[in-house]
Amino acid sequence: MTTFHIDIEKAFRFGWEKTKKHFWLIFSVMIFSFVVSSIFEALSFSYKNSGYYFGRFIFSFFGWVFNALVNIGIIHMSLMLINDRAIKFNNFFDKSYLFLNYIIGTLLYFAAIVVGLILLVVPGIILMIRLQFYRFLIVEKEMNPLEAFSKSWNMTKGQSLGLVKIFLAIIGLNILGALALGVGLFVTVPVSLIAYAFVYNKLVHADSQVK
Repeated sequence: MTTFHIDIEKAFRFGWEKTKKHFWLIFSVMIFSFVVSSIFEALSFSYKNSGYYFGRFIFSFFGWVFNALVNIGIIHMSLMLINDRAIKFNNFFDKSYLFLNYIIGTLLYFAAIVVGLILLVVPGIILMIRLQFYRFLIVEKEMNPLEAFSKSWNMTKGQSLGLVKIFLAIIGLNILGALALGVGLFVTVPVSLIAYAFVYNKLVHADSQVK
């Protein structure tokens, strides 16, 4: 069990400072991701009524692959910011080779949650909270999915309430961003992601010190 206390205010303050400092880089990554995802979505939609289902499947598949790579890139860049490493746009693709582990981990994660929800609901919620950092562990530590699940389970022991609180705070912040004509999301999304990475970083270090 880690002794780290999740300080939501500190996490968001850190996220805000990093977002201000690297705003244009973050903005360019967000725009790039949005544009490419939109292109795949538009191409897939163009085949919707044509009867050419293979074409729709192909563009949907590549869109799905790209979105997974985006998630990997965002996690990697967030952790670089957390650790004060020099960062540039090209770093977005540094960890693309972890794609397969990431996909397998994600499929197993959601399968475990679904099974837990079907059984008694509560187990699914517990698994969702306790295993959530598998993505960061796959990207940063290059663990396989099972190792990542085990590590995430250990490092979140006794932290469930704090993790639920920051999850709700992230949702609330991004609702406010969306209400600001959607433009606010260009600030609230990176602040949230960096704050989330901040919490992960503190938890993983606290867990390492315990051992």
